[in-house]
Amino acid sequence: MKNLSSLILLFVFSFLFSTITFAQRGDNTIQFAHGTLNIDGNVAGNLFKKDIIQSVLFEEKYFVLVQFATLPSPEIQQQLKQAGVELSAYISGNAYLAAIKNTFDFTLVQKFKIRSVNIMPAAYKIDEALNNYTGSLNKDVGRMIAVSYYPSFNKEKVKIALIALGASVISTKLDAANIVFIEATKAVINKVALLPFVSSVSLQIIKDQVLNNNDIAAHGVSGLNAIGGKNLNGKGVAIGIGDEGDISTHIDFSGRLLLRTAAMPSSHSTHVSGTAAGAGILNIKAHGMAPKATIINQYFSDIITNAPTYITDNNMVVTNNSYHSVEGGCAGEGAYDVLSNYADAQIKNNAQLLHVFAAGNDGALTCSPYPASYGTVKSGWQSAKNVLTVGAMNTADYSIASFSSRGPVADGRIKPEITSGGVTISSTTLNNTYGYSNGTSMASPVITGVLALIYERYRQTHAGADPTSSLMKAIICNTALDLGNAGPDYSFGFGMVNARKAVEAIDSSRYFTGNIANAANASNTITLLKNARRLKVMLYWADKEAAVNAANTLVNDLDLSVTEPSSTLHRPMVLNPSNVTANAAEAIDHKNNIEQVVIENPVAGTYTINVNGFSIPFGPQNYSLSYEVLDSSVTVEYPFGGETFVPGETEIIRWTAYGSENNTFTIEYSTDNGNNWTTINSNVPAANRSYSWVVPAGLPVNQWLIRVKRNGTSLAGTSNFNFIVLGQPTVIASNVCEGYVKLNWAGIANATSYDVMKLTADSMQVIANITDTFFLVKGLNKNQVYWFGISAKNSSAAGRRSVSVSVLPGGGACTLPDFDNDVKIDTILEPATARLFFANANNAVKPVKVRIKNIGSIVATGPFIVSYSCAGGTATETFNGSIPAGGTIDYIFTTPYTTNPAGFNYTFKSWITNALDSNHENDSAYKVVKLLANAIITSLPLTEGFESTVVAEYTANTMGLDGDDRLDFSSGTLRGRARTFVNTGYALSGNRAITLDQAPASTSLNTDSLTVSYNLYSYTASQLRYDFYYKNHGQTTSGANKVWIRGSENDAWLVAYDLFANQAGLGLWKHANFNINDILTSATPAQTVSSTFQVKFGEQGLTSANSPAPVTDVDDGYTFDNLTITEAFNDVAITKIISPDKGGCALSAAT
Repeated sequence: MKNLSSLILLFVFSFLFSTITFAQRGDNTIQFAHGTLNIDGNVAGNLFKKDIIQSVLFEEKYFVLVQFATLPSPEIQQQLKQAGVELSAYISGNAYLAAIKNTFDFTLVQKFKIRSVNIMPAAYKIDEALNNYTGSLNKDVGRMIAVSYYPSFNKEKVKIALIALGASVISTKLDAANIVFIEATKAVINKVALLPFVSSVSLQIIKDQVLNNNDIAAHGVSGLNAIGGKNLNGKGVAIGIGDEGDISTHIDFSGRLLLRTAAMPSSHSTHVSGTAAGAGILNIKAHGMAPKATIINQYFSDIITNAPTYITDNNMVVTNNSYHSVEGGCAGEGAYDVLSNYADAQIKNNAQLLHVFAAGNDGALTCSPYPASYGTVKSGWQSAKNVLTVGAMNTADYSIASFSSRGPVADGRIKPEITSGGVTISSTTLNNTYGYSNGTSMASPVITGVLALIYERYRQTHAGADPTSSLMKAIICNTALDLGNAGPDYSFGFGMVNARKAVEAIDSSRYFTGNIANAANASNTITLLKNARRLKVMLYWADKEAAVNAANTLVNDLDLSVTEPSSTLHRPMVLNPSNVTANAAEAIDHKNNIEQVVIENPVAGTYTINVNGFSIPFGPQNYSLSYEVLDSSVTVEYPFGGETFVPGETEIIRWTAYGSENNTFTIEYSTDNGNNWTTINSNVPAANRSYSWVVPAGLPVNQWLIRVKRNGTSLAGTSNFNFIVLGQPTVIASNVCEGYVKLNWAGIANATSYDVMKLTADSMQVIANITDTFFLVKGLNKNQVYWFGISAKNSSAAGRRSVSVSVLPGGGACTLPDFDNDVKIDTILEPATARLFFANANNAVKPVKVRIKNIGSIVATGPFIVSYSCAGGTATETFNGSIPAGGTIDYIFTTPYTTNPAGFNYTFKSWITNALDSNHENDSAYKVVKLLANAIITSLPLTEGFESTVVAEYTANTMGLDGDDRLDFSSGTLRGRARTFVNTGYALSGNRAITLDQAPASTSLNTDSLTVSYNLYSYTASQLRYDFYYKNHGQTTSGANKVWIRGSENDAWLVAYDLFANQAGLGLWKHANFNINDILTSATPAQTVSSTFQVKFGEQGLTSANSPAPVTDVDDGYTFDNLTITEAFNDVAITKIISPDKGGCALSAAT
């Protein structure tokens, strides 16, 4: 360390002088974010000498800026690497950052067409935001210094070097490949920039902060969700929601939620998640875009840093991110920084993954040099090239929301790329409620949910294969409805999302994919069979991440052009960042990795789409092309068909239209499948695309259509298929008796029957169809909350389901005649799970004992036929007697069952039959009984690695975890849990481990324990040691974070190890051990190992473990793995130093 520190200081000193004269020469330029560097072609002019770069030789490598005469091909880059030249980031002007081994033969530079080799001055490494930096850091806002370095240099050596200069290295969850975060003074920062291997130094905030039904209709989702349409609902598609808290308090996420956040429940998170993927279980009208998608609920940007794990384990393909992680106000707008770089690299390296970000809510700001509202897209994540950034609009009038952040970003690129509804959005909120909210936070999950549907459709049409996110982004942007200025603009991006059009593009295969090398060309042709209103062609590619100090963040530059049948060439529509309100104009685009050609009124014929690899420093580059042909037409978007309308309610009719744009519209409805039409309005303004309509009543209920006509033309659009108009019931649920719920509702006009629905897994399922307006639900678990709803039907047509009601059927007076003589098996009392060689072992082989309950209000008189079954056998006996009203009686069977003395796992079923009992749904009870094996251990060492356990989560006290008879779990509350598999990376070895934690988060402590039993009958005279590994997920101090042992089940527990006092750093494993014999023999009274020796691991905390490698301390919990008992032989240890004493060595109590 001392030698490296001295070397660093020497380099800093020498570098100061070598760079002063360098910047004064040059007749060529390289653009950096913070200035233009003048260089000379020292190689091309035969002026290069190795001496001029000697000051940046560090640990046998020169860290330099290399400029080529032409971009090197991938083959040349490979040859350079073999020769000792490793290219990293591309800057501009054919110039790369490069690390050159000191053994490189510089006579080869001409062979590789290297034009110049130069030192990069420190001034071009330092972010302008650091110019006035005073060195005071506000840790509360996560402000720190990001040091980027050449990737060929070792990260640990970088840290040593930075510390040697006086910086403090900061750990963050953003474990980027070639970035280290520090705290430092301005003087230290200047020294850091002089280090040869440092490529940039920037001010960075990493502090995630939230961005302070109409969407279904407005964005073409309705027809996709409809059973009669595409029937898309996101089933099987995993989406990540990164936000501020837990969403589990709402029933609309039931059965589809992977909770991976330690934070408390949050209204913002819940609202965002409901828009993307709420199921509408409570209120069907409030369902989200993808109501059956799997939701991974993660804390803010942890969804990004943990994305590779979720891709591996859950096949996550898209994330929603309605937050920002940078500074507030204009200082935090539009910059491409290390967060942008991280996101771009991750998406580039995970082809199916797409991150969706809310653009920001800074539309009220004026950020120089732009006019009000412009240049306000958040820095960092939102300004990355490969993410999809979303603006907000008002779907009432199709205007941009006043608060919505607008582009351009700092280097002039277009952001946002797409918009959706973000004004007065209704969605899920805390504790099974709904509420309205505004913001790009609400717009972003619309896009996320729509993408889930598009991914689902692509899988359906491609044998389950996932598309690339490049293709998804191209299709969703190219099929968007153009709003605002003609063509792309800095407010709406490429327009308002239209999910229906995106799915149609997939179904019609209106896309191409390919890859291209530098200077190459690739062409595709499409044929228009007739004249159209508009042709849109989009090129998009997931670009390589840019250096944060590069002037232009576009690395691989592709060019799109489209040639008409007449040979007219069209370029992309390009925006001018110096005139942000101007319409886009055709031009070559060298800023964006997304380009769109728009041709108005294209004629029939063949069109050639050409992609040119204009400048591809890292190739070949994969790309996606999407094309969209818009005919002169009118399309009814809502009601598309399959919707359920309620008479008297107001619905908003929505449509899209192309051609004859100055003509007004007529809107009509039909109740008889289009045979007759009734006019709603015959003079709807030509610019309108929506109309509010109060739904009338009428028969038949299932033959309704809407038609929109363009006046003065033959253009008209009709609902794709029928929608239904029928009343919506209001249901009342009463717990009339234990295990019973009575539902009542008022009759609905034109209803011929009613579907009774109950929540099962993740959706409401029909359990009965009746003509009455009441229903008694039977056979319910008295300890479980149920959700019910009612849907009116006319023949086979079902109307909108009622708002669901919940009930816990745990009591009730049971006074209805329906309950007379209703007897049930209330519970199976015996046998019970037990472990061999323990005192309770006989509990598992006791005769079957059941508790019979009469839930009625009169005495129930036998005979009663009682039965049980297990292990393939059945026993039936008769019980003569009577059971008082509401009373119970215990019955013991005399018929035995077959047992296995080595252990077993039986499912017992018991049931009762009474001739007067007409309610059979509650006759039976079930119980799993295990006789847990506890075989004598005959060989040591013995390692418990949990690999035999099944993937499971335990919240109730459990004796014998599935797959491993040795393990028991207990918890103080139902919040406590043990998980055998959370995600990849939790286990030390293999893919199983035990993680103890709590969920959901609370302010009250909970204690978990894992108890491991060992039959050490053969080792009572042996010397035994115990060692294990445990990972710290962020555990805080608490008295129960310990390990205890006891020699037998009858002995007192003895503390063997303090987990908290000895835990490793956050996210790290600790190898712990203790001497079993020392602990047992030191007890009073002394203990010895036995056939019932046990080890108990305790964990006490407030919240959950959510990351296999946490970096920020927000979680609780421990993960345990590889528990090993070892027999020690000839074990000798130093127990005391007798001489010399500490005085003889001049030691104190502190040394």
